[in-house]
Amino acid sequence: MLEKIDTHYLAASMDWQSYIQLWQTLLAQGKTTGSNHSEAMVDYTRLNLQRSKRWMKSYTPSTTLIDACRASKAMIWLVLTEPWCGDAAHNIPPMVKMAEQNEGINLRFLLRDEHPDLMDHFLTDGGRGVPKLLALEPENLQILGTWGPRPKSFQAMVLAQKANPSMPVLDFYEQLHTRYNKDRQQELEQEFLDNLSEWNSV
Repeated sequence: MLEKIDTHYLAASMDWQSYIQLWQTLLAQGKTTGSNHSEAMVDYTRLNLQRSKRWMKSYTPSTTLIDACRASKAMIWLVLTEPWCGDAAHNIPPMVKMAEQNEGINLRFLLRDEHPDLMDHFLTDGGRGVPKLLALEPENLQILGTWGPRPKSFQAMVLAQKANPSMPVLDFYEQLHTRYNKDRQQELEQEFLDNLSEWNSV
């Protein structure tokens, strides 16, 4: 794994508003990010924008998580992602809400498929799973730690399905999205509490 990243990745990144604006502009053109602009991919992208907006309206971090974010040292959170990714639609809005608690947490977004050289240093079980968050020291872009692409028990579900498919793929992902909604970000919150403690100690 890399110890630090190059500055050109940060220069190519976007803030949340720019990322959302890109997302909306592409949808208005009947497109998504990457090279696959099929009707299905555009539909996923549109649905994920709705999911993201819903989480932005409905999710509020717990008091414990808010306190941990406000007490954190300055960091850059660079997130490799794609708008068509369903996991990103569920997991990125809480990151936005966390970063809003502390001016020193600079949340940035980088499209995975435009930066495979960076993504391939942060594979999950051999795959380019997103969203993948890289927590960085602002001064030298040293990597403090990573998170993603989904909470651990959700990842276990995905791996079990891949190893021994128990249902059609579309049915499985519907079940996964239902679980995100029922969990209400509780597992993600606990993982970020643990991560913040670890990253602040580096």
